[in-house]
Amino acid sequence: MGETFVEMLRRAGLDPKRVKLLRHDARGLAAWLESPDHFLSFASIQSAGNSPFRQNPEQVAHFLPGPRLPGAGFSARFVGVTQLHGRWTWDGLRLPRVWLRDYRIAGEAAEAADQSWLDVLRDEVGRLDVDWGPAPRAWHQRATGSPKRVIGRGTVAEIADWGRDSGPVSPQRGAGHAFAREERRLSRMIAEAPMVMERTFAEFRMGMIRQRPDQGRFRAGLLARHGARCCMTGCAVAEALEAAHIIPFAETERDRDSAANGLLLRRDVHRLFDLGLISVEPEAGAIWVAPDLRASDYGALHGRALQAGVARACLAAHYRRRAGAVQGGAG
Repeated sequence: MGETFVEMLRRAGLDPKRVKLLRHDARGLAAWLESPDHFLSFASIQSAGNSPFRQNPEQVAHFLPGPRLPGAGFSARFVGVTQLHGRWTWDGLRLPRVWLRDYRIAGEAAEAADQSWLDVLRDEVGRLDVDWGPAPRAWHQRATGSPKRVIGRGTVAEIADWGRDSGPVSPQRGAGHAFAREERRLSRMIAEAPMVMERTFAEFRMGMIRQRPDQGRFRAGLLARHGARCCMTGCAVAEALEAAHIIPFAETERDRDSAANGLLLRRDVHRLFDLGLISVEPEAGAIWVAPDLRASDYGALHGRALQAGVARACLAAHYRRRAGAVQGGAG
């Protein structure tokens, strides 16, 4: 593209002499994929012996490690600029202003830093790729040290398809990243809409929510994900299987019909699942059957492992609302 990242900083009104460029490692990539807030928490805890905040820059431009480029170079993707407000030796008492978890390596001296995102180069966040050079490891430098050539906007790969510096991840790992994004989105939705969830669970149990025209696509997606087999009973008769939503609500069709929010269930088990008479304990992934049903044929399912990978937050939401749970019913 003919432009360097330093020139972009100048266009954004920043002084490159006061900016550090920080290229994170795979842990930073994982934190960014979880959410920008988790990433900023990660970036605010650094090794004291090799701190990127030495020399007290005023701003820090953050990059994620990208796949190898043709030749000897490695790519890096720009994800934003932070203002550095202060830094101190970590003592476990004073917390950075964005604090979600402790990313320190056990036993390693660390320092903390206060940072906040700056509203600059907004259109380039998560899209702009630079040629970081031949060093594959994460490191930092002043922006004026070794100019980074801009190589494109979103041309290398999607962030979710990146792995370590050895190159693009396998299709299996890429699918894992996609599933993780779905799970995070559903988790946020559940946390932010508790009243909607209560109402729709009640409506679903009363039969007020009908099958939608898009149910066929949802079922096809689950068949592709899980195969033609009931996730609880193992029944392999495709005609007897139905697509079950774990949580029956969502703000968008995309979230509601996410594969992370679905199970293939035999028709009778699906009905009992919707009524909360069958559920799944989210931590162990063990099927739960209501005590009143345990003397029946369905009792054989109680404690059996669920044969599906789905969003734990969705399972937890359903499990909390299983029959009798709200009234303190049996486990």
